[in-house]
Order: sequence, then C-alpha cells, then structure tokens
Amino acid sequence: MNLTPVPCTCGALVIWAITTNLKRTPLNAEPKKMQVIVGKGIDGMPLVQVKDCYVPHWADCPDAGKHRRSP
Repeated sequence: MNLTPVPCTCGALVIWAITTNLKRTPLNAEPKKMQVIVGKGIDGMPLVQVKDCYVPHWADCPDAGKHRRSP
C-alpha cells in the first residue's frame, strides 16, 4: 500500500486509493477521527467505535469541478 501524499491542484495533499469498483479515488492525506458503526449493541442499538477514516478529497476540494468528467 502506497500512502505517499501528492499535491492536488488546490494545494492540499491527497493519497490515491482504489475503490471496490476498481476506480481511482483521491483521499485527504490526513485521516479524521469518526464514529463508525461496527455492529449491534444492547437492545439492538448501533455499536460504534472511533476510528481513523480517510475522507474523499472531492468532498471538500475547491477545485472538484475541474476534475469531473462529463457524463
């Protein structure tokens, strides 16, 4: 796994990953702590853990529109 960050055109650092559909996707280089549902707890309530998660860079990139392909 290559976690070497590279710059986006907006200047932010990203790492590239492959989705389950075999598509390349940029992720923000710094993970965020997020609550993730990992199963069922007492009385069927969701059981959560705090994990480091890599957020898709296109979610907050000011240049995201420049990288979109026409349908």
